[in-house]
Amino acid sequence: MDKDYIIIGEYIRMLRNRKGMTQAELAEMTDLTDGYISRVERGQKQIGMQAFLRILQVLGSGIEGLVTATQKESGQMDIFLNRCKVIMADCSDTEKKLLVDMLESMKDVIRGNQYEIHQSVENISQQIS
Repeated sequence: MDKDYIIIGEYIRMLRNRKGMTQAELAEMTDLTDGYISRVERGQKQIGMQAFLRILQVLGSGIEGLVTATQKESGQMDIFLNRCKVIMADCSDTEKKLLVDMLESMKDVIRGNQYEIHQSVENISQQIS
């Protein structure tokens, strides 16, 4: 799925959580299904503009918040990429390949334990910003 839809889904989830709402409550208030909300939040469903605007209205937010969140995400990615460049600056090609392979393996482990590390990732993100 397109990275933009993942960012949109994460933004909706963040807003919903801030309001203390469940997916079912949001779905009921927007005339959508909780399954639809779940797939959108996970970036597995492309959300239509009308549905997106209804969700934002119920959550008391606007598109400008998404733009800010997207810009912040882009800035954080630049920071991460620059850190990787610094770390790998003095590595041989073999070491670089090994580090990339390890990173991919770690990603798989992290995604398998997503719930447990969610708080850690949020803490790290807050420290960076």
